[in-house]
Amino acid sequence: MVHVIRVGLDFFRDLIVCEGYQSNPGFMQRLDARVKLLGVAALVALTVFVQSVVFQVAVLTFCCALTYLSKIPLRRLVSRSLAIVVPAFIIVLPRAFLSAFSPLGFGFHQFPDEWGFLLLFTLRVAAASASLILLTSTTGFSCILSCLRWLRFPKMLLWVMAMTHRYLILLTSELYRLALGRESRVHKDLSVKSVWKEGGRMLGAFFMKSLERGERVQMAALSRSGCSELKFYSPSFKISVGEAAFILPIILLTCLGLVLSI
Repeated sequence: MVHVIRVGLDFFRDLIVCEGYQSNPGFMQRLDARVKLLGVAALVALTVFVQSVVFQVAVLTFCCALTYLSKIPLRRLVSRSLAIVVPAFIIVLPRAFLSAFSPLGFGFHQFPDEWGFLLLFTLRVAAASASLILLTSTTGFSCILSCLRWLRFPKMLLWVMAMTHRYLILLTSELYRLALGRESRVHKDLSVKSVWKEGGRMLGAFFMKSLERGERVQMAALSRSGCSELKFYSPSFKISVGEAAFILPIILLTCLGLVLSI
């Protein structure tokens, strides 16, 4: 049980950190961060509003091509997308078997083409998640916040996003270390009662250590900046031919979406 928790925490921590490929000499890494952010936002919006399986497959193909050009292993994109697609697929799966009905008087109206909706919904989630994972894998989180501030997003919203990202990584790392230490000390299968007892102890230790680590992190931040206000650093933005090569396929996908929606 502890081993499953540790492996799951390791995967989740790697999912939210998304580091290791942001400094690669790839196509997406060289692009202006504002162009990447607006382009990915356009792709996500298109996947939501265009009701076509062909269009969702086209967006997925475009994301796979960008992943290859950015020197990112395709299995990384697939594994992280599956972490979002599989829960979404499980949630919507009962619609394919059960009659989804809305009572009107004494009658029931069934959703048409449940399996077609299931396929479209799954591809839509896969395309949107692949686009966002590609953005976070090639762009630092601080750079994304700076671009959002450049787009005049409220400072308070960006502060909440930065604090959530910082302490989510902190709490996940702390819980991973506790699970790893517990796994290294246990050499036999425990009973259900013992699992609950050890889990309660580990949870209490996790809360105490998280409080101490959070206090140290905040004190370190205060010692560096002298205040608790979040500071945004403006990166050097520049537009080149690469940005045009990135925007052109998105324009073509937009035209394809409009044609398929007619």
